[in-house]
Amino acid sequence: MMTVHRLSAGDGYSYYIRETVSADQSRGKGQELGDYYTESGNPPGLWMGSGIELLGVSGAVSEEQMRALYGEGLHPDAERIIAEHIANGASAKKAVKAARLGRAYMQFNQTETVFGRRFKEEMERHARTEGRAATVAERSAMRGKVGAVLFREEYGRRPESKEELGRFIKQQEGAKPRNAVAGFDLVFAAPKSVSVLWALGDETLRKTIEQAHVQAIGDTVRWLEQHALMTRTGVNGIAQEDVRKGLIATRFRHYDSRHSEPMLHDHVVVANKVMGLDGKWRTLDGELLYAQNVPASELYNQRVVEEVCQRLGLRAEPREVTPGRRPVMEIAGVGFDLIEAHSSRSVSIKERTAELVDQYRREHGYEPSQKVLIALTQQATLDTRPDKKTARPLADLRTEWRRNAIETFGNRRVDGLLGDARAAAASTRPHPAALAHIDIEKAAREVLTTVDDYRSVWGRRQVLAEARRWVMAATKGAILGGDLADRITQRVLSVEAINITPADLNPQFAPLMRADGTSIYRRRETELFTSTAVLAAEDRIVAAARTDVIPAVSKPTYKRIEEAYQQSHPDRRLDAGQRALAEAFATGEKLVIAGIGPAGAGKTTAMKVAADAVRAAGGRVVGLGPSARAASELSSGIESPAYVLHEWIGARERARQGHPLRTEFELGAGDVIIIDEAGMAGSKRIAAVVAEAEAAGALVRLIGDPAQLAAVESGGALRLLSNNVPIVELETVHRFRSAGEAAASLMLRSGEPEKAWTWYIDNGRVVAGTREQMQQQIFADWQRDMDAGKSAMMMADHRITVSELNALAQAYRMGAGDLDRSQTAGLHDGLQAHRGDLIVTRKNDRKNVVRGGKDFVKNGDQWVIERITHDGDLVVRHTDHGGRSMLTADYVQRWVELGYASTGHRGQGATVATGSGLVTRTTTREGAYVQLTRGRESNRLYVIVEEGQTLHDVLDAIARNAQPSLSATESIQAEQERAWGIPQLAAEYTDVHDRALSLRYQSMARNVLHAGAEAFIASEGWRRSVEGALKRAEAAGFTPERVLRTVFFERDFVGAEDLGDVLGWRIDRHVDAARGKLAELAADGTSRPLADLTDAQLDRLAERAGERRTQALGTLRQADARVASQPRTLIVDGLPVPAWPNRSFGDLTNSQLSQAIAQARRDGRSAAAQLALAQQQAQRELDAEQHAAVSRPRTDDRGAAEAVRTVPRNQRLSAGQRTAIEQARRDERAVIERLIALKKEQRLRKELTWIDRAREEWQREPGPHAAHTAGVDGDRVAAEMRANLLGQEEARERLKRAEVVEQRVRAEQRLRVVLPDAAVPEADYTAAVPEWLAARAAERDQHTPQAWVEHLRERRAVIEQRLAMAGQILADEPPHWAQALGPVPEGGTDLRAEWERTAALAEAWRAQRRVPDTAPGIGRRPAREQDAAAWDVLNNQVAETGRRSRATQVAQRRGEHLAAAGAFQQTPTRRGDADPHAAVTAQRTEATARAELKQEPEREMSADTAEQVTVKAEAETIVDAPSADMDTLDAEQEAPARTAQTTAADEPAPQHDDTDRERHQGDVRHAEERPYADIPDADLGDTLAYYAEAAEKAQELAASKEAKAADLVAALQPGGAVEQGVDERTARVQAIEDLRAASARVNELSTRQDRQQRVAAAIEERLAETSAFGRHTVRGDERTQLEQRLFDLGADTERTAEQLREARRAQETSAQRAGNPVEHDEVLAAWQRSGGSRESVLERTRAVQQRRADGAVKEAGTARREVTSLDQAAAVVRRELNHRDGQPYQQRVAEEARRIQVQQAAALQQQAQQSAQHPGPDDHQSRNGPKR
Repeated sequence: MMTVHRLSAGDGYSYYIRETVSADQSRGKGQELGDYYTESGNPPGLWMGSGIELLGVSGAVSEEQMRALYGEGLHPDAERIIAEHIANGASAKKAVKAARLGRAYMQFNQTETVFGRRFKEEMERHARTEGRAATVAERSAMRGKVGAVLFREEYGRRPESKEELGRFIKQQEGAKPRNAVAGFDLVFAAPKSVSVLWALGDETLRKTIEQAHVQAIGDTVRWLEQHALMTRTGVNGIAQEDVRKGLIATRFRHYDSRHSEPMLHDHVVVANKVMGLDGKWRTLDGELLYAQNVPASELYNQRVVEEVCQRLGLRAEPREVTPGRRPVMEIAGVGFDLIEAHSSRSVSIKERTAELVDQYRREHGYEPSQKVLIALTQQATLDTRPDKKTARPLADLRTEWRRNAIETFGNRRVDGLLGDARAAAASTRPHPAALAHIDIEKAAREVLTTVDDYRSVWGRRQVLAEARRWVMAATKGAILGGDLADRITQRVLSVEAINITPADLNPQFAPLMRADGTSIYRRRETELFTSTAVLAAEDRIVAAARTDVIPAVSKPTYKRIEEAYQQSHPDRRLDAGQRALAEAFATGEKLVIAGIGPAGAGKTTAMKVAADAVRAAGGRVVGLGPSARAASELSSGIESPAYVLHEWIGARERARQGHPLRTEFELGAGDVIIIDEAGMAGSKRIAAVVAEAEAAGALVRLIGDPAQLAAVESGGALRLLSNNVPIVELETVHRFRSAGEAAASLMLRSGEPEKAWTWYIDNGRVVAGTREQMQQQIFADWQRDMDAGKSAMMMADHRITVSELNALAQAYRMGAGDLDRSQTAGLHDGLQAHRGDLIVTRKNDRKNVVRGGKDFVKNGDQWVIERITHDGDLVVRHTDHGGRSMLTADYVQRWVELGYASTGHRGQGATVATGSGLVTRTTTREGAYVQLTRGRESNRLYVIVEEGQTLHDVLDAIARNAQPSLSATESIQAEQERAWGIPQLAAEYTDVHDRALSLRYQSMARNVLHAGAEAFIASEGWRRSVEGALKRAEAAGFTPERVLRTVFFERDFVGAEDLGDVLGWRIDRHVDAARGKLAELAADGTSRPLADLTDAQLDRLAERAGERRTQALGTLRQADARVASQPRTLIVDGLPVPAWPNRSFGDLTNSQLSQAIAQARRDGRSAAAQLALAQQQAQRELDAEQHAAVSRPRTDDRGAAEAVRTVPRNQRLSAGQRTAIEQARRDERAVIERLIALKKEQRLRKELTWIDRAREEWQREPGPHAAHTAGVDGDRVAAEMRANLLGQEEARERLKRAEVVEQRVRAEQRLRVVLPDAAVPEADYTAAVPEWLAARAAERDQHTPQAWVEHLRERRAVIEQRLAMAGQILADEPPHWAQALGPVPEGGTDLRAEWERTAALAEAWRAQRRVPDTAPGIGRRPAREQDAAAWDVLNNQVAETGRRSRATQVAQRRGEHLAAAGAFQQTPTRRGDADPHAAVTAQRTEATARAELKQEPEREMSADTAEQVTVKAEAETIVDAPSADMDTLDAEQEAPARTAQTTAADEPAPQHDDTDRERHQGDVRHAEERPYADIPDADLGDTLAYYAEAAEKAQELAASKEAKAADLVAALQPGGAVEQGVDERTARVQAIEDLRAASARVNELSTRQDRQQRVAAAIEERLAETSAFGRHTVRGDERTQLEQRLFDLGADTERTAEQLREARRAQETSAQRAGNPVEHDEVLAAWQRSGGSRESVLERTRAVQQRRADGAVKEAGTARREVTSLDQAAAVVRRELNHRDGQPYQQRVAEEARRIQVQQAAALQQQAQQSAQHPGPDDHQSRNGPKR
């Protein structure tokens, strides 16, 4: 056989080379593995597989090669390759990269363990409480405390020792990383009989068998390379692609098992490395390898046996090694006793236990107690555990094996082993010559029969494996099978079986196809097949469950029996579920009724009541069970005879062959057959029972639990019935006595194991540990319960574990003295039985009767050995009924095992006090459920935890490992849902889109980088780094072309380890820098005034800004030149001197200056003369005055004379004299100053440097080539200078402004180099297929190949179609989570289409995001921003659809209520009338007439009746209908309260005065003339708008109803939709009838063909008979007649074959026209109910449709009248508006004030009334405003 195991990276390879001989040495030329015969250790490994050619390795494998390949994922010769590259100058990284085969193995590290966190918390707590750090001793104590608590939580028990706790703490502290899968270990083990021959034979025999073994391994590996070697690619590995060459593997030879038993086996270690067609190294597809394990194993078994038989002249024979399992092929003549002679550990355990018990007695002087005895048994187990095996020389092993065999069987038996095998071969048929005529068709039918007996659906590998078993059974090794199995398989799959694999909905696309023409998204070996027999059996069972029959018991009889049971069992009364089950089984009117209930629900009790009722009615109850134990349990439960299902069917098969049928197997009308544990029964067998019951008039009842272990045959009938027909389900569990255990078991059963585990763990029902610890623990607890007198059961998954538990229990009983060691007998499981042992028989033996023929030895019976005869026979007593029997020695050796422990299958159905189950990571959830539900008082689970696993890891694995038994029908549906489901289609689309993006980026790179792109695309980092970085850049808003160009030309790539990785890093860095820059701009508040410009606009602006700057710069330069050439300030003697135009006389030429000086001198002399003259004149006048005063001294003039003498001279001058003198002085000073200035200017010019003087003279002195300022007035030159300076300043400002503009433009351009090109692109989440489901980025770019774009569109169209179909399915059966979408709208409406689309998208979201089933809607909002945006859109869509759906439903209900109450009989044109908006919102959106006409007539009539009843009921209850529904939605918020208030206010109060009465009558007339006179202006416009809107909606409704009425009337015409629908039904009914007739015809012709072939074969055999002398036995006329008959038979057979082919074609054609087979019975029944003929059906359909058409016409008329009423109401409102517009202003204001007062008063009054009746918040107003 061949098994497959995973090999972890790291040191997982060390096991294979640890004990090999010369593992690191080269093997000599011609040296074989067998040449290590006498060496100590296993032979070294050898390279094998076609893939080693790619690596260039061969021969022996060294430890360094194993470490490199399996430990590190490198080339086996990595050390050499790395050294060579480093020697050539490569870096260490590049050298390692050159040796790496693809990606390095990944490691998954755990950063912090639970232990580490808790220990840290304990340390911190100690520091807080003690105020100091812990000492070493305290730290050690805290470690132990935390570790012990965590151990208890993890394993559910205390550690056995300090050593175990220490190992646990060390493991927790280490946080050992989880390694990736480095390879797969294919273990090829020769059959046991071959290993025995190899171990005990001579050297020639040994080498021959080893050669056959190697040949078989090679053939198998080559087959695996052809059929099991693929690699996974794409997103999440969704694609499966071909590889180059083949496997890379090493083969290691081992000699013995872990118990040193002979076991020739090789480990073929396959590396998890293959080369893809693109030349890249990848991992191989492990799932495919595991899937092909069974056919590969069968191929090895076939080849090794064939080679051994061919080389040694032997034959093979089938042997049933494990009861209930398929037989295995062993070498004929090698006895079973020789094969099982080496199982000796159980004997050692018993012997060691006895020694320890004797030792205990001697030391203590008394017998050991129960606790001590259990401990001694555990010690014996440890003492006899095999030591860690050390490889020994093969010669030593063979010597030891031979010695032991001779001691047991004698010299002659061992030496004659090969001769005995050859003698057995000589007597074994068939002869090789007879095998040349194997009938492939017959073989295919036999193989198919075997396969569909065990499976409902299957794949090619199952058929191939069975075909190889068939070939081995047929040839027995006489010839090589060759391709015989493949031919048989091809025949089965192409002719005999039915391919149920869903077709690929997506179109074929060459780039996505494999070499064999299949899509890379279709996994190899995933095709599914079934057979017509399986489908027919399932159809028969379902049809029987729908077939009406006469019940077995009348209801009064049943009630009487039930009441009698309830009265007689007051403490165990039937619950509601049990009563329903018993009543359905007894009084049900269906041929088949199924009941389902969890373990402990009281199914047997309910069946007992039903059986009593049947018997009370005079009927007979027959019980059937899938096993003898189940039948026995059922028989005792219902107190009726019960039989094994196989036995019941076998009796009928024998009866059909002519054997008499025993009386107890006969069926009569009214008999009830109860099949218990129906979930474990095959569908074909149940269908056979149903067929027999239907023929006999009996009834069939099925009971079981599909959540428990399923059938080993093709089953699933219970689950199929539960999904298709009404069944009875029990929900209350009665078995368990512990509170909460029933609920926990139901959670485990219903798929909520996580919650169930919590209860079991919290209540101490789960413990964990190593395999031996758990075996000891479960045995100790079981034994403790047994010693306490309780019925107990310990169960395990695997038979080996069961055998080990049996050995422990036996050793305990041996130590306790309960067994007689003097009497022993060998058992089937390799153990020895003693007197007093508990055993179980594993095969039915009807000839061995018990209790005087009342019973017989059955599979699963438990017995106690009372005596062992000297011949090895066992005298046993049944543990249940006490009957005695004798089991022969041969039966004991083949079919008897110890019975202390059992498997889950054998334990299912049993009830004990305590149950114990031993589980591993491979245990199924169904198996764990069975093991946890056997005990009434308690149920315990013992979890085996391997190294690196935790308890929760194992429990989680069990929870996920659900393997329910599915029928073929359900498998077809499930596979279609998987292949055609949105998750699969979307996943494929995502991968195609990813591949298209990759091609797009490659094309883009070639366009941008040109020739340099190829090096990057070819690098390993392109795919993982560059493409991902470009995606992120695009998501950030960058144009990928620009960012790629930017980072590529940033700098060179010299020294890059991987070009792609470096380029990707640069892109990411660029994007990160952009994000940082954006954050910086946001933080600084920097504005970007040019951000809205496009790049082209910005470039043009930059160009213009540059031009303007250039112009400004030129202007400035000209201004600078003018300023530079104009007179300037000078420096003379270190002091600044103004430019000559700014000096007083600077503009004078030199000659003019000289002249001016001369003139100034003259003017000075003249001014001095004038001053002197003025002074002289004044002096003369003063002298004259003084003289006069002195010459006339008079008394009266004394004062004047005194004044002349005392007053200063100047003061005595006259004003005119002073003025003249002052003017003369000023003139003199001015002349002097001018002269000084002129001389200063002259002196300055002389002091100037020559260059300054020359520049001034050039600028000032006229002459040739002088400046334009020469000779110009200085003021004009100064003005020009000021203008030049101003122009220079203006030029500078202009340049500054130009530079600012240019800088901003350049800054924006620089930012755009760094920042994204645009805002972050927003995905379209509102499309028919939103982008969260199917991205479209690749379609929007020119670089994506057009073929890929078209293919993506085609795939998206497929997704859209599937979404539409999914929405329809959801609308038919809305799941619980769809409540958020509201009720399902009526068909044919836009709202219904929106509901379906939204529901389909919601389901796709839930599947994609794995939203729990219990979560409503689309679950919680994701944290990721992009996912959150998609969630928001979809959630809003869900909410809006739900709001609209609920609003429509409420509106429909209200409309129906109002319609029933007559609320629409009046038009809303007067106050107090019903609101017309109710008529609009109450409209029911009608389905299209054509869709409605195709409904079945009886469904239409029942729908009409139901509608009438509903309307009537709603009309009766409308007055009591709560108003809350009317106020919750916008659609229900009708006219505001003020309308009713106004109406109430306008109602006249009772009047007693005639005047008041007259005034009131006048008001009434006024109201009739102006019904809206009291509505304020503000509301009157809203009212008019409302009526206009209502009229428009009513118009739409009327048009819709008129169109519907027209369609209904048209449909009634000849050839219309009604007649077409009936014709379609007629055609389908005819097709169904034709299909059934064709099926019957096919069966008839198949039977005839088989009969003809058998007769022809018999004639041929008769004609071929010869006498002893070689003459034909048949001669003469008789031979002529036989030959003629044979010829006629041949012609008849040909005609029959042709008729059969035609019948099958007709069957296929009818099947296509007949539609879904599940619906056939219902379609035919509906047809009969509708009349049974086309005319009758058409007449009834037309009558129904005529009524509907009449109703539609009437509804259309009503709707049209409603439009007229609303138009009239709008006209009245318009008249009122026109009337008000014509009123005088004062009058209109006064009336408006009165209206508002009236409205306010009415509002207050209504508010008071509402507060008294309904305290609470105010009603909301309608969004459409008030309505009147």
